[in-house]
Amino acid sequence: MHIITPDFYNQSLTEIDWQKIPSLGIELLFLDIDNTLAPDGSRQADLATINLLKEMKKAGLSLCVLSNAKAERGAEFTKNLGIPYLGLAMKPLAFKIKSFLRQQGLKPERCLMIGDQLFTDVMAGRRSGCKTLLVPPLAEDLSGFVRWKRKLENYCYRHGLDLQAIPALPKCKRLQ
Repeated sequence: MHIITPDFYNQSLTEIDWQKIPSLGIELLFLDIDNTLAPDGSRQADLATINLLKEMKKAGLSLCVLSNAKAERGAEFTKNLGIPYLGLAMKPLAFKIKSFLRQQGLKPERCLMIGDQLFTDVMAGRRSGCKTLLVPPLAEDLSGFVRWKRKLENYCYRHGLDLQAIPALPKCKRLQ
């Protein structure tokens, strides 16, 4: 189960103290869109997401949105955010992540893949050598395929993958 076990698990991206993340050796965040940054199928970031991304940037972190969504929807989502977007990422395959890291001259262990799915986000991060953060989905999944993968995830949770045993990233003082 190592390939689908995240390095970190947090209940929400908003509970994390992003100022402390660079001290963990992390320089770049790969961010999933659907049910991580925004509800499934969203075409725009809401104000809360925009503020979250500003907080991440303020901490000195580089950001890259990485999604299996079609290129035009992801480009629309990120167009006013000033963040690179890698669409049709084909997660859990890692080639888009590895290619981006080579282009940027970054080491995978200095990157954190953030997402809501074990079999796409966590697996892609693990396969590329990045650290991984799993968060619960923001909303109900629209895709039948994703709902099917959630059943597989639930099977893993019932048979040994204990999210409560996985460490959390540092939380904001206001939440401790």
